[in-house]
Amino acid sequence: MIADVTTIDPVAFARAVAELPAGVFVFHGEEHVVIGANRAARAFFGDRPRIVGRPIREVYPEITGQQLYPLLDRVLPTGEPFTAHEWRIIVEGHPDGDERFVSFWLVAVSGPDGRRCGVGCQFVDVTAQVRRRRSAEDDAGAAPAPRAPTAEERELAAALASGIEDESLRKVVAKAAAASLARPS
Repeated sequence: MIADVTTIDPVAFARAVAELPAGVFVFHGEEHVVIGANRAARAFFGDRPRIVGRPIREVYPEITGQQLYPLLDRVLPTGEPFTAHEWRIIVEGHPDGDERFVSFWLVAVSGPDGRRCGVGCQFVDVTAQVRRRRSAEDDAGAAPAPRAPTAEERELAAALASGIEDESLRKVVAKAAAASLARPS
């Protein structure tokens, strides 16, 4: 039994981890050999065959240059966990597009002797949320900013309002007409 895991049924526990909606990887050694990957982790990366027993760099070569491997290389020797939110990653052949965003956590894993021997990774695909937020931001930014009316627009608005005898009403109409004329069509 592993001291840090509380369970009376390790098989049921492993099955639950396998079915979690968050992706889970466990890597061993300095080469970060994949020793475990749950269903969500495998599906996120296109369910590539024979990933267990192979170094992560060999399994997912497209991740090279995306700053993930240096993080694994740092967490293992230092034991310092790492957390990232909305990290952009390119995953070749993902059914929803290659550009993905994940929030993830990396932690050092210790062996039976207590020494660090690997890295655990849990991640959540947040691509849909990032895309929705960006779309809303783009929509909000698409509305043209109002501008002050030009002298010509103010003059035209005053002329339109000139037939109104009540001075305060005439000013309100002139101001509204000027603002309306200044609005982009």
